[in-house]
Amino acid sequence: MAQLVKVPEFELPHVPWTLCAWLMATGSAVVAGDSLCEISAGDISVEAVAPCSGVFHRARLELDAVLKVGDVVGEIRSASER
Repeated sequence: MAQLVKVPEFELPHVPWTLCAWLMATGSAVVAGDSLCEISAGDISVEAVAPCSGVFHRARLELDAVLKVGDVVGEIRSASER
């Protein structure tokens, strides 16, 4: 079963975040804690990380997409779910 990767919770829950960079390509093998994408709000920049190991699949988001806390940026599937 796929594990969703979401914009993490921050102390600024109502601030819009922007997708700045993809750090992993769709189909990349990842381990828990790997950085998947970079998001920012103003001068704050953070990375969304893999919550588990598996194969990363990006959501259909363009760079500069506006995001909010909890938005899905991708999913991690097991190798058998490719």
